[in-house]
Amino acid sequence: MADNLAAGRRETPQRFIPVARHAAEDGRRRLALVRLLLSDALTEACEEGEYSATALALLARVAAAVGSEGDEVDVTALRGLEGDVLALAPRIGRRRSIHCHGRIAADRRLLLARAVLDDAKAWGRDGAAWYTLWLAISYAVSDYERDHFVTLGPRVERRVRRLAAWCGAARAALARPPGGPKTLAGPS
Repeated sequence: MADNLAAGRRETPQRFIPVARHAAEDGRRRLALVRLLLSDALTEACEEGEYSATALALLARVAAAVGSEGDEVDVTALRGLEGDVLALAPRIGRRRSIHCHGRIAADRRLLLARAVLDDAKAWGRDGAAWYTLWLAISYAVSDYERDHFVTLGPRVERRVRRLAAWCGAARAALARPPGGPKTLAGPS
């Protein structure tokens, strides 16, 4: 996907569905991905200087509630932020298409914050609810303009490459058990 973006081709956010499904299967993996998305969005906003101060402050509060390490999330703090997030990025009941979300948000980071809040509601449930996680990835990686995803350009390519690096590390962690051998040895 990153190579397609580097070549100037448009991509689709549906390409993030396998990542969302994989991360949703395990609570720790899901939480690690959400933390990566929040951290990456905050870091990029500060580096590039293109952000809404209100959106950035709200996203920082969401990131603080999610935390940066461990398996615990301050769910009470996250629920307390829902009103603030929904005031700036309200949910809609009907979409015109899969790429359209009905309203233009002041900043795509508000939509990321809303998707993280929606995803947090699924953390305690049995079963893998990947859809809200997919939206969080799409809002974090894609640009969002005129109420639809824009998955094109060098900024999106850089975000996709950072996400791909995380995916590679998560996959490598699954390949070998903790404390196990660093290579898989076949029969002699």
